[in-house]
Amino acid sequence: MLTSGDQHPEPWSPAELPAGCQGEFRLGALEDVPRARHWIRATLDKLTASSASATAHLVDAVELCAAELLANAAQCSDMSPTRAVCARLAMLRDAGNGQRAVRVEVNDPGNARGERPAARLAEPDAESGRGLAIVATLASRWGTTTANRGNLVWFEVEY
Repeated sequence: MLTSGDQHPEPWSPAELPAGCQGEFRLGALEDVPRARHWIRATLDKLTASSASATAHLVDAVELCAAELLANAAQCSDMSPTRAVCARLAMLRDAGNGQRAVRVEVNDPGNARGERPAARLAEPDAESGRGLAIVATLASRWGTTTANRGNLVWFEVEY
């Protein structure tokens, strides 16, 4: 059963960047997802280069989960030049349980239909519908909320 993380920590407010935040990446179109994925991998490679506990698996898991959320946001939201999708990445020293974690948040402008992200079970031959299932499998925690009249989906991967 797939569930969101309503019981987990609240997302950052849009005006604040938490300690450890490595910045933001803004997408204006679906075609920007590969550049965002490259930014996430390059940022994580740089940040984890001296960490004995961070592994290639961590970087791969974060990159894949982030790419899934970014693609979902780009496909399902009403993006425009003034209503972009924004991704944030942070290295957390303490994820609330003594573990270190990487946290990614993807904030989109929502859509006119008011749809919210929700995990679903995809048909075996479906070409889409597995993004949040992948995130639920690879992430330590994840969740969704509303933010700025849009959606905010976040996940953390502990290491």
